[in-house]
Amino acid sequence: MSVSSEPAQGYPQRRSGLTVFSRRAVLNVAMLLRDSVIAQRVRTYLLDVEESARAHPGVEEMRQSTQELRQTVRTLAVGYGSLDRRVGNLEAAGAELGTVLQELAPVIGRISTRVERMDHRLAETERRTERTEQVVCAMSQRLADMGEDMRAMREELRGVVRAVGAGPTPPESRTES
Repeated sequence: MSVSSEPAQGYPQRRSGLTVFSRRAVLNVAMLLRDSVIAQRVRTYLLDVEESARAHPGVEEMRQSTQELRQTVRTLAVGYGSLDRRVGNLEAAGAELGTVLQELAPVIGRISTRVERMDHRLAETERRTERTEQVVCAMSQRLADMGEDMRAMREELRGVVRAVGAGPTPPESRTES
Protein backbone atom coordinates (compact mmCIF):
# COMPACT_ATOMS: atom_id res chain seq x y z
CA MET A 1 0.00 0.00 0.00
CA SER A 2 1.28 3.41 -0.81
CA VAL A 3 0.24 6.82 0.42
CA SER A 4 1.29 8.47 -2.79
CA SER A 5 0.13 8.02 -6.32
CA GLU A 6 2.76 7.42 -8.94
CA PRO A 7 1.52 8.60 -12.28
CA ALA A 8 3.38 7.53 -15.35
CA GLN A 9 4.79 10.98 -15.71
CA GLY A 10 5.77 13.64 -13.25
CA TYR A 11 6.53 13.64 -9.60
CA PRO A 12 4.67 11.50 -7.07
CA GLN A 13 1.90 13.40 -5.32
CA ARG A 14 0.57 12.70 -1.87
CA ARG A 15 -3.01 11.55 -1.50
CA SER A 16 -5.15 13.65 0.77
CA GLY A 17 -7.14 10.72 2.22
CA LEU A 18 -6.98 7.01 2.83
CA THR A 19 -10.08 4.83 2.93
CA VAL A 20 -10.35 1.44 4.63
CA PHE A 21 -13.27 -0.84 3.71
CA SER A 22 -14.61 -3.70 5.77
CA ARG A 23 -14.84 -7.21 4.33
CA ARG A 24 -18.62 -6.89 4.13
CA ALA A 25 -18.40 -3.61 2.21
CA VAL A 26 -15.99 -5.14 -0.33
CA LEU A 27 -18.32 -8.10 -0.82
CA ASN A 28 -21.33 -5.80 -1.27
CA VAL A 29 -19.55 -3.75 -3.94
CA ALA A 30 -18.27 -6.91 -5.67
CA MET A 31 -21.82 -8.29 -5.88
CA LEU A 32 -22.94 -5.15 -7.67
CA LEU A 33 -20.36 -5.62 -10.42
CA ARG A 34 -21.46 -7.85 -13.31
CA ASP A 35 -18.88 -8.20 -15.99
CA SER A 36 -15.72 -8.03 -13.94
CA VAL A 37 -13.43 -11.04 -13.35
CA ILE A 38 -13.20 -9.97 -9.67
CA ALA A 39 -17.01 -9.91 -9.43
CA GLN A 40 -17.11 -13.48 -10.76
CA ARG A 41 -14.55 -14.58 -8.17
CA VAL A 42 -16.52 -12.92 -5.33
CA ARG A 43 -19.75 -14.65 -6.43
CA THR A 44 -17.93 -17.97 -6.65
CA TYR A 45 -16.46 -17.41 -3.17
CA LEU A 46 -19.89 -16.58 -1.71
CA LEU A 47 -21.46 -19.66 -3.30
CA ASP A 48 -18.61 -21.83 -1.98
CA VAL A 49 -19.08 -20.46 1.53
CA GLU A 50 -22.83 -21.13 1.35
CA GLU A 51 -22.24 -24.67 0.09
CA SER A 52 -19.66 -25.25 2.83
CA ALA A 53 -22.15 -24.09 5.46
CA ARG A 54 -24.74 -26.56 4.15
CA ALA A 55 -22.20 -29.35 4.05
CA HIS A 56 -21.43 -28.75 7.76
CA PRO A 57 -24.77 -28.70 9.62
CA GLY A 58 -22.98 -27.81 12.85
CA VAL A 59 -22.36 -24.31 11.53
CA GLU A 60 -26.09 -23.50 11.47
CA GLU A 61 -26.51 -25.01 14.91
CA MET A 62 -23.61 -22.88 16.09
CA ARG A 63 -25.30 -19.78 14.68
CA GLN A 64 -28.54 -20.68 16.41
CA SER A 65 -26.70 -21.37 19.67
CA THR A 66 -24.97 -18.03 19.30
CA GLN A 67 -28.35 -16.30 18.82
CA GLU A 68 -29.76 -18.08 21.87
CA LEU A 69 -26.70 -17.06 23.87
CA ARG A 70 -27.14 -13.45 22.80
CA GLN A 71 -30.81 -13.57 23.83
CA THR A 72 -29.83 -15.08 27.18
CA VAL A 73 -27.26 -12.34 27.70
CA ARG A 74 -29.91 -9.70 26.91
CA THR A 75 -32.34 -11.34 29.34
CA LEU A 76 -29.66 -11.47 32.03
CA ALA A 77 -28.81 -7.83 31.38
CA VAL A 78 -32.46 -6.88 31.94
CA GLY A 79 -32.57 -9.04 35.09
CA TYR A 80 -29.33 -7.50 36.28
CA GLY A 81 -30.84 -4.04 35.91
CA SER A 82 -33.77 -5.10 38.06
CA LEU A 83 -31.44 -6.70 40.60
CA ASP A 84 -29.24 -3.61 40.56
CA ARG A 85 -32.26 -1.42 41.36
CA ARG A 86 -33.30 -3.75 44.19
CA VAL A 87 -29.81 -3.75 45.67
CA GLY A 88 -29.75 0.03 45.39
CA ASN A 89 -33.08 0.24 47.24
CA LEU A 90 -31.78 -2.14 49.90
CA GLU A 91 -28.61 -0.09 50.36
CA ALA A 92 -30.68 3.10 50.68
CA ALA A 93 -32.93 1.44 53.27
CA GLY A 94 -29.84 0.23 55.15
CA ALA A 95 -28.42 3.75 55.22
CA GLU A 96 -31.75 5.10 56.48
CA LEU A 97 -31.90 2.39 59.13
CA GLY A 98 -28.37 3.31 60.23
CA THR A 99 -29.45 6.92 60.69
CA VAL A 100 -32.50 5.89 62.71
CA LEU A 101 -30.39 3.60 64.91
CA GLN A 102 -27.91 6.42 65.53
CA GLU A 103 -30.79 8.62 66.69
CA LEU A 104 -32.15 5.84 68.92
CA ALA A 105 -28.80 4.97 70.53
CA PRO A 106 -29.00 7.64 73.30
CA VAL A 107 -32.59 6.68 74.11
CA ILE A 108 -31.69 2.99 74.29
CA GLY A 109 -28.71 3.88 76.51
CA ARG A 110 -30.94 5.78 78.96
CA ILE A 111 -33.48 2.96 79.03
CA SER A 112 -30.69 0.45 79.64
CA THR A 113 -29.41 2.51 82.60
CA ARG A 114 -32.90 2.73 84.11
CA VAL A 115 -33.43 -1.02 83.71
CA GLU A 116 -30.10 -1.70 85.44
CA ARG A 117 -31.12 0.54 88.35
CA MET A 118 -34.45 -1.26 88.59
CA ASP A 119 -32.61 -4.60 88.62
CA HIS A 120 -30.44 -3.40 91.50
CA ARG A 121 -33.49 -2.15 93.40
CA LEU A 122 -35.30 -5.43 92.81
CA ALA A 123 -32.30 -7.42 94.04
CA GLU A 124 -32.09 -5.22 97.17
CA THR A 125 -35.83 -5.63 97.75
CA GLU A 126 -35.47 -9.41 97.43
CA ARG A 127 -32.63 -9.39 100.00
CA ARG A 128 -34.71 -7.29 102.41
CA THR A 129 -37.75 -9.50 101.93
CA GLU A 130 -35.68 -12.59 102.60
CA ARG A 131 -34.24 -11.01 105.77
CA THR A 132 -37.74 -9.95 106.89
CA GLU A 133 -38.99 -13.51 106.35
CA GLN A 134 -36.13 -14.81 108.50
CA VAL A 135 -36.98 -12.34 111.29
CA VAL A 136 -40.68 -13.19 111.10
CA CYS A 137 -39.88 -16.92 111.23
CA ALA A 138 -37.61 -16.37 114.25
CA MET A 139 -40.31 -14.33 115.98
CA SER A 140 -42.90 -16.97 115.18
CA GLN A 141 -40.63 -19.63 116.65
CA ARG A 142 -40.07 -17.53 119.79
CA LEU A 143 -43.81 -16.98 120.16
CA ALA A 144 -44.40 -20.70 119.81
CA ASP A 145 -41.71 -21.35 122.40
CA MET A 146 -43.26 -18.71 124.69
CA GLY A 147 -46.63 -20.42 124.33
CA GLU A 148 -45.05 -23.66 125.53
CA ASP A 149 -43.34 -21.78 128.37
CA MET A 150 -46.67 -20.17 129.34
CA ARG A 151 -48.43 -23.56 129.46
CA ALA A 152 -45.62 -24.94 131.53
CA MET A 153 -45.84 -21.96 133.92
CA ARG A 154 -49.63 -22.36 134.24
CA GLU A 155 -49.20 -25.98 135.16
CA GLU A 156 -46.58 -25.06 137.74
CA LEU A 157 -48.81 -22.30 139.08
CA ARG A 158 -51.76 -24.72 139.41
CA GLY A 159 -49.52 -27.15 141.15
CA VAL A 160 -48.38 -24.44 143.59
CA VAL A 161 -51.95 -23.22 144.18
CA ARG A 162 -53.13 -26.79 144.85
CA ALA A 163 -50.22 -27.44 147.14
CA VAL A 164 -50.80 -24.26 149.10
CA GLY A 165 -54.56 -24.71 149.05
CA ALA A 166 -55.14 -21.15 148.24
CA GLY A 167 -58.23 -20.00 146.37
CA PRO A 168 -59.46 -20.86 143.01
CA THR A 169 -57.17 -22.39 140.48
CA PRO A 170 -56.46 -20.58 137.27
CA PRO A 171 -58.53 -21.78 134.32
CA GLU A 172 -57.12 -24.58 132.28
CA SER A 173 -55.91 -23.89 128.81
CA ARG A 174 -58.17 -24.95 125.98
CA THR A 175 -55.48 -26.99 124.26
CA GLU A 176 -55.01 -29.23 127.25
CA SER A 177 -58.55 -30.46 127.46
